[in-house]
Amino acid sequence: MSSPSPNQDKLYKPITAKTLSERQQQALRTCLSVRFKGVVSHTTALDLFRVERPERLLNDHQLHITVSKRHLRRQQFGPDSPDIAIHQWKDLTAEHTIMLSTGLRVLSSEATWGLLAPGLRIDELTEVAESLIRHGHATEASLEEFLTSQRFPGKAKCRASLALVVTGSDSPKETQLRLCLYSYGLDRFEVNYRVPDILSDQGGDITLDLADCELKIGIEYAGDQHRTEQRQWRRDLQKHRLLESMGWMILQVTQLDLANPINRERLAMRIASARAQRAGHPLMLSTQIPWEMLADRRRHSLR
Repeated sequence: MSSPSPNQDKLYKPITAKTLSERQQQALRTCLSVRFKGVVSHTTALDLFRVERPERLLNDHQLHITVSKRHLRRQQFGPDSPDIAIHQWKDLTAEHTIMLSTGLRVLSSEATWGLLAPGLRIDELTEVAESLIRHGHATEASLEEFLTSQRFPGKAKCRASLALVVTGSDSPKETQLRLCLYSYGLDRFEVNYRVPDILSDQGGDITLDLADCELKIGIEYAGDQHRTEQRQWRRDLQKHRLLESMGWMILQVTQLDLANPINRERLAMRIASARAQRAGHPLMLSTQIPWEMLADRRRHSLR
C-alpha cells in the first residue's frame, strides 16, 4: 500500500457522506476500467462499501485485488491501466465474496478487515471494525465468527483489535478519542451516552460522545462542522450550557488534540486532571500502554 504522507495531520480533512460517495464512485470507475481476475479488496473494498479508511491510508490510490492462486498474481495489464496491487490469500473462496450489481466481486467486509491487518496497527484495525459496524456492513459477532473460523495473516492483530471494539461510536474520530484515553489508562467511559431525564428544546435526547457517569464528565469531539455551521454551533452551545447547569463538566476535543503523540498525551493529562478535580483527590496518569496489553485487560474484564 502507499506510504502515508509525513504531513498527514496538517492535511487532514473531515470525512463527510459526500466524500465517501465520491470515493465510492471513483473506486467503481477504476474497477470497471480494467479487466482482472480476482476480487476487489483492501482499501478499494472500503471505498466501495462507503466506509472510512484509516488516515494513514488516505493517499493509497492503488486498485487492490486479492487472488487465491499464485499464478494469478502474474496478470498482465495494459499501459493505461491504473496502479494495481495484487495480493494472495490461499483460503479465498466464494464464501468470502460479495457480488455487486455491476458484476464486480468484492471481498466481504469481514475478510476486508482481516486482510488489512498486516499493514495496520491494532488501534487502526479497531477503527476499521467500528466503521464497518457503524455503516451496517458487519457486527461484532460476524467479525468474531470470521476470526475464529478462518486462517489469514495478521490474525493475532485482529484478535486484539476485536477485544477493543465498542459498538456505538458515531465516527472514526470518536473511536480515536476513546482509544487514545484508554491507552493512558483512562477507561470507564460510556459511548454515545444518553443523558437521562433531560431533553433538548426540540424534544430530542441529549447524548454525549463519551461520558464518565459517576463523575459527570462529558467529552465531545468537535469536528469542523461544529465550528463552521452556525446552527450546529448554537445547538452545541445550548446543549453544553444545559448540561453544565445540571452539574456536568463538558470538555471539548478537536482534531488538533489527536494530531500527534505530544498533543494526545496533553489531552490525556487534561482528562485525568478533570477526573482528579471531580473526584477530589489526585489521580495517577498511566504511561501509554501497548495495544496488546490493553486488549488482554479488556478480555479479562469482560469475562
